[in-house]
Amino acid sequence: MISMKKTLALAVLAAACMSTYAADPVRLKFEGLTVPDAASGVRGDVRVDEFYNGGTSYDEVGTPVVSGPALGVSFESTAIVTESFNSANGNGASFSKGRRLLLAGGSAVESDELGTGALYATGDPGGLTSFAMSVPGGFNDALSFFYSTTQSPGFSVSIFSDAGTQTASFTSTPNKVCVGAFNNRCEWTEASLTFVGLATRVVFSGIALDFLVDNITLGSTNPRDTGTTPVVPEPSTYAMLVFGLGALGLRLRRRLPR
Repeated sequence: MISMKKTLALAVLAAACMSTYAADPVRLKFEGLTVPDAASGVRGDVRVDEFYNGGTSYDEVGTPVVSGPALGVSFESTAIVTESFNSANGNGASFSKGRRLLLAGGSAVESDELGTGALYATGDPGGLTSFAMSVPGGFNDALSFFYSTTQSPGFSVSIFSDAGTQTASFTSTPNKVCVGAFNNRCEWTEASLTFVGLATRVVFSGIALDFLVDNITLGSTNPRDTGTTPVVPEPSTYAMLVFGLGALGLRLRRRLPR
């Protein structure tokens, strides 16, 4: 028989696991969603879609490309990932791997921490566009990311609760510090938003093909946060809690006077 103390400890541990599981930050780095073309070596841009929800990324004709982790995050079809890998002949990269990160004090450094992938919004060149990131399980407290934009009016980010109420927003200022076209050598800036309650939807808006976003981090004001825990608890965690509480209830029932 399970002792009273062990049963109680199991129930408390299960509840703690659930709390920690749901609270850990989730960082999306947008790398590994593409594959090189067998003939040219060029990596074509791909739609994110359900990649971070246990699905796949898709190429321009709707063919699945790479399967991703089940992090409970989905993107609209206008959300496109590009990777900075060059082909063998040096072509095919949308931006340089070594990217300039604008620090809080105003100085800039070449930073590889942004990795090789980034996210942009497709649409008519020069026109306004947007894409939404859906998190049905929700996330709390904060959202952070790196961004790069060159055209007015920059881009904006809005966070919505599960009731559809906007809980936080951010509007960038265009950054003209670039060398070359198509964001090849533009500075990146760190940004974060905080809010109260549970958020389930984030909308990124701006000029089509202009702004880039990277290291989107749910539940943290630090886009360098390395957390990769899924937003919602796994079924096994629920099972542990149910078992622990059930065993505790049975134990208490047997101890009650009849």
